[in-house]
Amino acid sequence: TKESKVGINLVSSSSPVSYRSTEAGSYNSSTKSWTTFDGGWYAASKTVVAYYMDPRNFLTEDGIYQFMKQTYDSGSQNANTVEAVIKGSFMQGKNPGGGYSSYAALINAAGRSLGVNPNVLAAMIIQEQGWSGSSLVSGTYSGYKGYYNFFNIGAYTTSTMSAVQRGLWYAQQHGWNTPYKSILGGAQFYAEDYVGNNQDSYYTKKFNVKNGLSKVATHQYMTFVAAATSEGSIVKRAYASNDNYPVVFEIPVYNNMPSTACQLP
Repeated sequence: TKESKVGINLVSSSSPVSYRSTEAGSYNSSTKSWTTFDGGWYAASKTVVAYYMDPRNFLTEDGIYQFMKQTYDSGSQNANTVEAVIKGSFMQGKNPGGGYSSYAALINAAGRSLGVNPNVLAAMIIQEQGWSGSSLVSGTYSGYKGYYNFFNIGAYTTSTMSAVQRGLWYAQQHGWNTPYKSILGGAQFYAEDYVGNNQDSYYTKKFNVKNGLSKVATHQYMTFVAAATSEGSIVKRAYASNDNYPVVFEIPVYNNMPSTACQLP
């Protein structure tokens, strides 16, 4: 119920209309119009939220990675595994500065120093910026040239700013004027505010369910309802080449669940 409150979880405009909530504040039956959130997204229906919260739907080869613990482990995480995650992305073969010759080396160093799985950090960047990158990491956006926000921290639509502008304003306030500073600063923010706050998997950063009932549906990293499973499928690339890498999964078990897994509408 808490996660289904209008505006907490969103679906994209390309999703089926049946995925959208018809609750007040999301749909106006008189005008047959939908309310958009965060620059063109729609409130997810309770049925869709239930589907993505039900762990039984993701006990698959790809889906299970959203439950992977995100603390650092040198036995399964290094610059080579990070390179496997970012292969084909805008970061491949590029020099981020800060004394690092590659994004893989930088992201791995950031994860190691902060105690966070660097494969996770790499997948987060791709989830936030896309495989080709975005205006938040171009360094050329008008009014905020030379600023970068690789993790989209603080990037949301306001009455006076687009999500890109708000995100780059945040980067400006924190002095993220190089890719190196943005990745290190963003990784530190994530380590302290999420991994260190019982939100140490993709699932629990999306659905804050380990900090007591009063915290559910608050302090969540993103609004896209399917973000956890999407990021999990990206990070799996790091482990595809070696079945011997140790991976720890923490899969929630809820009381009073339906007898069968929740389904999409």
